[in-house]
Amino acid sequence: MLVLLACSSKPSGTLSLVTGAETDVFSRAPAPSKLVVEALAPDGTSKTVVSVALPTSTVDLGDHTQTEVVSLRVSGQDSTGKHLVFGSSLFLAYGSLQDATFPVFVQRTGEWARMPGTLDARESPAIAVLNRRSVLVAGGSNSANAKNVTGYDLASLAALTNTAVLPRAPQSMVIENNAIVTIADDGASSFGLSDASVKAIDPPSGMTFAEVAGGDVVLGDDGTAYVVGATRSTQPPTSAVLVVSTAGVISAARLLAPRLGAAATFVVGKGVVVFGGSATGAGVELLSPKATSGTALPFKPDATTGAGASLLSGSIVLVAGGVDETGAPASARTIDMSCGASCALTPWLVTPAKLSGSHVYGLDASSAILIGDDDAGVTRSFMVTASSMAEVMFKLPRHRARSLVAPTGAVLIVGGGSSVVESFFP
Repeated sequence: MLVLLACSSKPSGTLSLVTGAETDVFSRAPAPSKLVVEALAPDGTSKTVVSVALPTSTVDLGDHTQTEVVSLRVSGQDSTGKHLVFGSSLFLAYGSLQDATFPVFVQRTGEWARMPGTLDARESPAIAVLNRRSVLVAGGSNSANAKNVTGYDLASLAALTNTAVLPRAPQSMVIENNAIVTIADDGASSFGLSDASVKAIDPPSGMTFAEVAGGDVVLGDDGTAYVVGATRSTQPPTSAVLVVSTAGVISAARLLAPRLGAAATFVVGKGVVVFGGSATGAGVELLSPKATSGTALPFKPDATTGAGASLLSGSIVLVAGGVDETGAPASARTIDMSCGASCALTPWLVTPAKLSGSHVYGLDASSAILIGDDDAGVTRSFMVTASSMAEVMFKLPRHRARSLVAPTGAVLIVGGGSSVVESFFP
């Protein structure tokens, strides 16, 4: 653990660099020789706060406007500037560091690392992020605790002390308007986070909750949540999309084709992009914001099921994982959303294993991390580029775990038989 002094000219708080269960973050060869702290502003601009040689035990961050809000990015670099160690805080005001200790988890890049504290170990959980700070876990394959919601605080790097019992076990879970919206085959309810109030929710006209329960939740750039029933792996195919606004208002939308095991992601300026899951519908559909019906894009039908999707950059979306129409592992491919007619996907490599329930997280314009469950239910992850696909091993074995992107930018894996959260930075 290193300690970064927040200020030298007046009483100061500290940032503590926490390495969790990984004890050789700064000592393992190749060892970083320089520590750099950058401040990322909400508008995406960044500036270097301090750069010092390692090893060191304290670093003065200097004087800053107390009300300035930033995310502090800490990197351990070698002599060429390569990032060997990295960590990122949540967004905070410099004033919040005054006379306090704020932990930041740091880890070796390009691998999974065990974070401190614990979180529920259940398999196949429903997960969501609350207030850009906490990971909530509910649902799962064990009916005995499926209504219980627990969480992990990314600010304190510890389990939440408060737990709650939801009105129903969620197969999909959305957090909007200070409430948890729980969606299951038998209906939907909201649970108020401020007063524990419970409210039954009626389905929107022309749709049942059973059509979307278990579907992936895709978040739009304005915070709107889209529960895409077509991403489910359980029959029957469905075209239903449940839309939940930031005010908690729900409405219905439909894809043109019913799909099963499709991949979905959100592209800013476009909307929800849905790929595969149908042998007859267009290979790619687009559900624009505010639209109630999908639009077929000029890609031939693709019956791939169990894949995941993520934007890489610009108009390029990567799909990876899943199985093709013959039941063989599907190849990774890219979709060019700017294509206007007679479009084709650009092939990358075939995934080394059959993966279901896949999720893809774009890391930059040419790489992504792919996470999914193999035929035995073992959760696996792969680093994917156009010319390589290498497995990245978890530190702990997992079975039907679930993943998400944290507000810090890290990819997290939770549950699946382990109560330890693991983090990945490229």
